[in-house]
Amino acid sequence: MCSVVIIAHRLSTIKDADEILVLNKGEIVERGNHDFLVSQDGPYKKLVNRQLVKEKLAKDIEAETTEDPFFRRKSMYSKENEKDADLQKFLVKKNQTEKLTMKK
Repeated sequence: MCSVVIIAHRLSTIKDADEILVLNKGEIVERGNHDFLVSQDGPYKKLVNRQLVKEKLAKDIEAETTEDPFFRRKSMYSKENEKDADLQKFLVKKNQTEKLTMKK
């Protein structure tokens, strides 16, 4: 028999473990497998729900920005504007350098 200790922030990493220990400030507050812990109304279930909400929100945002032509255009223009801003900064700096050189 072999034991492995895994410390994880992504709950999908430990979902299939035989036993999960939930710690709070160094103390074990829950213990069991994924199905058991999700059936309880404790910290593990809250973590799972919070992570599911975050993942769904991230997927929704990604779907909006990749499927909606407005968001694609907006992101394309944002990149162009960043390039324009970088070019503008470069030209201003170059102009300032040329003025200094001419004064000498």
